[in-house]
Amino acid sequence: MQCIARSMTSKVLPLFRLTPPGDYEADLKVSLSKDAFLKKFGQHLADVRGRRPTLVDGELLEGYLTAEAGKHPFGTLLERARLAGACPVPVVRPASNADYQNAIRQFLNWSELRLACIRITLEDLESTPSRDSLIELSRLVGRRSGDCILLIDAGPLSIEDEEGLAHLLAHQLSRLIRPSDWSGVIFSCTTFPEKHGLKDWQSSSFERKDWSLYRKIAGMRDEIPVLPIFSDYALEYPGNYKSGGFQPVAHLRYSTENRYFIFKGMSVKHQDKYGNIFRVAEQLVNSGIYKGPEFSAGDAYIYSLARDRNRTGSASSWRCCATDHHVALTLRQLGGLLGVDLGLEHLYVEPDQLQLILP
Repeated sequence: MQCIARSMTSKVLPLFRLTPPGDYEADLKVSLSKDAFLKKFGQHLADVRGRRPTLVDGELLEGYLTAEAGKHPFGTLLERARLAGACPVPVVRPASNADYQNAIRQFLNWSELRLACIRITLEDLESTPSRDSLIELSRLVGRRSGDCILLIDAGPLSIEDEEGLAHLLAHQLSRLIRPSDWSGVIFSCTTFPEKHGLKDWQSSSFERKDWSLYRKIAGMRDEIPVLPIFSDYALEYPGNYKSGGFQPVAHLRYSTENRYFIFKGMSVKHQDKYGNIFRVAEQLVNSGIYKGPEFSAGDAYIYSLARDRNRTGSASSWRCCATDHHVALTLRQLGGLLGVDLGLEHLYVEPDQLQLILP
């Protein structure tokens, strides 16, 4: 949760897909039992996001957490977050089980929060027969569609024909959505690779076709009733939701305007152990694609790894600095594409403040 500098927090609406707790929770820097995770999540969400809305998907927790006083565990988690001062926006799918849907309805009624998120796939979108049928999905949480965010989650995509896919999406949006139907419409996908095949001390790059696809959709905004909000998976491939139980490899992920990059070092079991990250950071900084330490808090952190070599950080902080950089880059790109000023001129964070942002 702490992967985005405070200067950008108000400009993003993150979705947290909660995974079953492992032996060690990097964000909280403690070992947690399953039930301890349930109790600590709400306060942690409030500490990081304050009163800003945050999408929360709890389906992967099914069967892992213990119900309290007959309540569904996800409902308890949402209530604790609300009592701590956070504004969780529960996420539901048409295929979510009845108990999960009911827990969300009960939470929304108890909290008097109006906003929920309906998450559908591209297949769901294409198979929806009419606009009324799509609006009807808001009944999953007992709300009007105007009180729901519609998230079209295409997941990982292998895009061969960007132009054709953009026209297909534009057609479905025109067929099924009108400006006043939903509180917001989001389109999310990623083309970040599942497997990169890199050996130790190698690097490679991959096209950011998810971004180029959105550029094509935005180019049709005069032809569609609603331009969806851009969303990606940052520098992640969705699918491996296991927590803990693996040995980290010192590596850094990075993005440029049109490509994703991976710089791979060695396992922290070998050579300089966690210190392997210093050489990885140096390779990135000297690669010619690095944006400079003042581009974002994440870039400043990478620079400190490459030049100062004082603190190695951990696997979570390596991922955090990459995420912070990617968000800063994407926000700048969106501002330029849509012609809006997002106020991103001063994202630099002094080095002595980095540890407040990146653990």
